[in-house]
Amino acid sequence: MGCCTLLVVDDDSKQLTALHRRVRGLAELRVRLATTIAEATALAAKHPVDAAVVDLLLGTDSGVALVETLRRAYPSLRIAAVSAAASDVVIEAARAAGADVVLRKPFSLGTAAVALDLDHEGLRAQHFADYPTVERVIWEHVRRTHEDLGGNVQATARTIGLTRNTVKKHLAKPRPPA
Repeated sequence: MGCCTLLVVDDDSKQLTALHRRVRGLAELRVRLATTIAEATALAAKHPVDAAVVDLLLGTDSGVALVETLRRAYPSLRIAAVSAAASDVVIEAARAAGADVVLRKPFSLGTAAVALDLDHEGLRAQHFADYPTVERVIWEHVRRTHEDLGGNVQATARTIGLTRNTVKKHLAKPRPPA
């Protein structure tokens, strides 16, 4: 599927704008954006789509209902349900309604493309470019643990299994490139 059309449904217009900016330059990719269930179903009926990314919490509407509607109308459509705050019950309901995959926000468009099995080289390249370096992962882990422990270096060292001096060195380092 060198060319694909992606339906993205999210009630957060800032998220949609940011996503649209990221994909604007990718050749052969068409993205349809919707903020409500009504918009999404109208767009899917008017313009055939290859895959959909649906936020599970759409203001007062339920993304689970949209997943179910899309699955019934388009059985072969690849659907990713996404959410930052949905409970496990809502996530399981989305799977039961027909979501092929559930992603937690924040996620990259490349991650969604791989999860939805979209064959678009530009999106897949984004997915692999999004992986952080080992140095970055260690730096973030030490920082997060240090913050969680109220800035206590000794407790951080004990929790992570490093010496105090090693923890201090990590804390003194600037943020490594992603």
